[in-house]
Amino acid sequence: MIGFGLSDDQEMLRDLAQDFAKSEMRPVVEHHDTTGEYPGTSSGRPTSAA
Repeated sequence: MIGFGLSDDQEMLRDLAQDFAKSEMRPVVEHHDTTGEYPGTSSGRPTSAA
């Protein structure tokens, strides 16, 4: 039988992505939607890890 469930690593990554979206993206989404401002340009945080 084929299992279609996520592995433990996949579940961990899913949870990490969900936590990031809730803590980092959700609080500012309305501002960016309203102003059309590109995320990361005024928060003082770098837009990339370069």
